[in-house]
Amino acid sequence: DILDSLDVSLFGHVGFNRQRGKSGIPLHADPFNFLLTCHLGLSAPDGAQIQVNGTKRSWRNGEGFLLDPSFEHSTWNDSNED
Repeated sequence: DILDSLDVSLFGHVGFNRQRGKSGIPLHADPFNFLLTCHLGLSAPDGAQIQVNGTKRSWRNGEGFLLDPSFEHSTWNDSNED
């Protein structure tokens, strides 16, 4: 009942995102603390980074990492590449 009232998929989903060059997503936190997000670099230019709870890391092709999106996080791509 409670889980049915939440607007989230408990079985997860797969999505593909691209961050254009010279762009970013401002610092924010997602409202649910029972989900994890997996990020996998497929075509990551130098300068594409994420900061989660104050820790910065770069995306690298073929490397993945998990994050809890309820922690504050932001992204940026300082390169000219998408």
